[in-house]
Amino acid sequence: MGRVRLHLTISLDGLAAGPGTSDEHPLGIRGERLHEWMGEDHEANRRASEATFEGAGAVVLGRRMLGVGLPLWDPDTFELLPVFVPTHRAGEPVVVEGGSTFTLVTGDCDDETIRQAVGQAQVVAGERDVVILGGATTARAALAADLVDEIRLAVAHTLLGEGERLFDGQDGRLSQFRVTESAEAPGVTHVVLVRE
Repeated sequence: MGRVRLHLTISLDGLAAGPGTSDEHPLGIRGERLHEWMGEDHEANRRASEATFEGAGAVVLGRRMLGVGLPLWDPDTFELLPVFVPTHRAGEPVVVEGGSTFTLVTGDCDDETIRQAVGQAQVVAGERDVVILGGATTARAALAADLVDEIRLAVAHTLLGEGERLFDGQDGRLSQFRVTESAEAPGVTHVVLVRE
C-alpha cells in the first residue's frame, strides 16, 4: 500500500482559503493570493507541481472544493485519476467527459466518512499513493483521523487574516511530522513533512 499524502497551499497565518468561499470566490475573498506562485516559472514551483500526482493512484478532495472547482477545472486536472469525495450528501458519481470520475463517499460521522473515502482510494490506488488535495475541512479531518503519512505545503508569503485554517483543532500528533525538504521560490516556500 502506498502513502497518504496531503498537498495544500496555505498562507503565512495558516489559512487554506479566505473567508466567503463561493462560486464567485472559489478560494474565498483574497484567497487567489495563495496560488500566485503557480504562475511563476521557477524550479521549486515546477518540482512542487510535478510532485502532486507523481506516484499517485487516487485522489481525495472535499465536497465544497468539488462544488466550486468543477466548473473551473479542465477534464485532465486530476490526470484522469479516480477521485473520492467525503460528504454528508449521497449521490451518484460525477463523471467528467474525458476526465476523472468523482465518487461521493458518505458515512455516519466525519471521522467515518474520511476513513471510508481514504480507504476506498487506497484500494483503488494499490501500491501507489493517495493524494489529499483539500480543502481545509477535509485536510483537518484526515489529520485528526491519523491517516496522513506526508504533508506537502506550499506556504504562500501572504497573510489573509481570516478564513479556513488548516491546523485548527489538531492535537499533539502533529508533532510526529518532521521537515525533510524545503525549497524557496519568489513568494512561496515549499515544505515536505514526513511522519516519523
